[in-house]
Amino acid sequence: MVGSLAMAVQISVAGKPEGADWEFQVRLTEGKRETHHRVTVAKSYYEKLSGGKISPEDFVRQAFEFLLAREPKEAILRAFDITVIKRYFPEFEAEMQRRCKAASHSERSEESQGPKRFHG
Repeated sequence: MVGSLAMAVQISVAGKPEGADWEFQVRLTEGKRETHHRVTVAKSYYEKLSGGKISPEDFVRQAFEFLLAREPKEAILRAFDITVIKRYFPEFEAEMQRRCKAASHSERSEESQGPKRFHG
């Protein structure tokens, strides 16, 4: 049951989205075990799937959540271009568009609720 593993894996994304092709370092941590991944993302591909609705780092994080729901972290390639995912999982692009849209709606609804207040 791979899907349940996604909840236990911490995803850390670092990178600087500058220029046309971006590179991110991703660390997946599960307990004391880690894997490290280098992912390239073309700005045009990010814009195509996300519509700019979430940050590039969140886009990469969402892609790893997608992968972790389908395979263990050890099975994920150590270095790859993000477009490779659709070769293994044809539903990737449609699912990423859905995830990006849902994430942007979630952020907007939190903003529209105004500041959160602590009631003690």
